[in-house]
Amino acid sequence: MQQEAKDIQSGKLTEREADARSRTVYAPKFRAVVDELRQAVFHPDDLRAEFVGTVKRMAEVLLEMNEMESVFVEGDPKPRPVDPQRMEKLSAELAQLTERFQAQAEMLKKKR
Repeated sequence: MQQEAKDIQSGKLTEREADARSRTVYAPKFRAVVDELRQAVFHPDDLRAEFVGTVKRMAEVLLEMNEMESVFVEGDPKPRPVDPQRMEKLSAELAQLTERFQAQAEMLKKKR
């Protein structure tokens, strides 16, 4: 994804192409991750269970963000989410999940 941002800046990839790739390339990858994480089973006392739950939710949010259709406004090459309010909520949730992920990772490191 970072490489795509560079490719857009250099002109190797258009905003529309990158937008389409979010649904054709990245969404299927996130779907596979979500499906894989849903199969993970942990003992109730396993500290990794909560951590993996956070990772799974992050993947679900990223999946929904990548699956969301976009609209283009004439004169603006940047895609806009078809549901900007939902995208805003997803972005806020992802930020919270990222903070939780980092805190949980630190806790797990200390428990080792």
